[in-house]
Amino acid sequence: MSENIQNSAWWVSTKEFLPDMNERVLCITKFGHVVRYMFTDNGMGRAPLFEPDGMKPGDDVKWWMPIPKDGWKKLEDEMPAEGQEVLAMGLYGEIFSAKCRRFLPHMKPELAPAVGYKYIFWRPMPELPTGVSLNY
Repeated sequence: MSENIQNSAWWVSTKEFLPDMNERVLCITKFGHVVRYMFTDNGMGRAPLFEPDGMKPGDDVKWWMPIPKDGWKKLEDEMPAEGQEVLAMGLYGEIFSAKCRRFLPHMKPELAPAVGYKYIFWRPMPELPTGVSLNY
């Protein structure tokens, strides 16, 4: 993995500062997943949340980062290494954390946890903040 790809992304604590209003970002949720959300008040003048799931900064989301623009690879051209943690992007730009796994010895590796979901692109997972681990 290229150091440039790894260093092009950075996590920010929601205690330090929050994204711009209506900005799409990646978040590490309290469930141990990385998900693409929009930080918004939906034009309602309420306290902004990470939508569409209504995640509260500091409670439900402790870390966020800009969406990396570089390092994306087509899944049909190159599969991540077995066991590798990645960011996986779907057809409509959804982004989720995933791990390349073989569920049974005779099966080919797939991205989990959403097996069967139509992922199009992947990139190496940016280095996680100290003490953070993801659930798959």
